[in-house]
Amino acid sequence: SSGELTTFESITLSGSRYGKTAVISPIEDNEFVKYNINLGKFSRYANPDVVDELFSLMTGGLFAVDTYALHPTAAQLKKYGLDKPEVDITVKCGSLNTVLKASLYDAEGGHYAVMVSDRNAIYSVTADALAMLDYEITDYYYQFVFQDYLYSFKNMTVNAPSKTY
Repeated sequence: SSGELTTFESITLSGSRYGKTAVISPIEDNEFVKYNINLGKFSRYANPDVVDELFSLMTGGLFAVDTYALHPTAAQLKKYGLDKPEVDITVKCGSLNTVLKASLYDAEGGHYAVMVSDRNAIYSVTADALAMLDYEITDYYYQFVFQDYLYSFKNMTVNAPSKTY
């Protein structure tokens, strides 16, 4: 009723930082886990805290500290690394698609060049405001193994600092 986006059909993570495309989707009929992350050949449960943090980033808005370019040209997209972004995140909910593209442009100053779906501009956003972008795909994995999925294991090796189990 407030007009805020409270759920999603999917969140797609792609871009050079991730190495492969991952699609996160809600799980409706699981009492233990809220989200699944599909990686093409296999899928895993996704950590709900990390997914909720990402979803909040995508729906809560960002504060830009500057604007690098309005109506950017292809040359400007390339200059700021947005022709092949490090991070490309799409949140889909019905007919609504929100897209965030980002590349670390000013590593020394800690600023990302960012484009958001329907804004025809490249913004400067601090790395602190985009801490989620430092996560790897494996950071989205749920850290628990549930008994109902143990049938697919043939063996498991755990490498600890002092011993292999």
